[in-house]
Amino acid sequence: MHFRAFITLGEDCCSLDSGPEEVCSYVENYLTEEGFAFHGRFASGVCDYFSIGGRWKGELFVATLDKDKHASMWNTIKNNKVELNEKGRGSVSKDVFGFDIFKKMENYPNAAIITKEIYDTFLNKFKGMDEDGDGEHFWDLDNQQCSEEFIGKKWIVVIDYHN
Repeated sequence: MHFRAFITLGEDCCSLDSGPEEVCSYVENYLTEEGFAFHGRFASGVCDYFSIGGRWKGELFVATLDKDKHASMWNTIKNNKVELNEKGRGSVSKDVFGFDIFKKMENYPNAAIITKEIYDTFLNKFKGMDEDGDGEHFWDLDNQQCSEEFIGKKWIVVIDYHN
């Protein structure tokens, strides 16, 4: 089964002047070196493989969207039983937003400096935690509890992992 996880990290790991690609590379190397994915008969780790973004590529773009329009789009898809293929989803998002949200997401980085919108959309549910979650997962590489203090001071990276 695939899971979405959010990794946060501060300037001790990557400068806020770094680019998203550099931050993604850092996180990928860190998780690999720390044994996040196991690669062996008797190894243990969180998962058997992971990728940056993966099935959730471009997910951070959602935080930039008008919340009511975003809810409207998914209600339209759900209520009309639109097939969730690229063509069906794209046509619904064009009707709601005026553009194909899924095409935009394909090109959106998988790492970003945490904004209030990103915090509210993805991290608020982990407030007071330094790892894990209920159904979705969160890990802070600085071992800090998730808080609004992260806004503007830390990066967030979306990963997809298989367990």
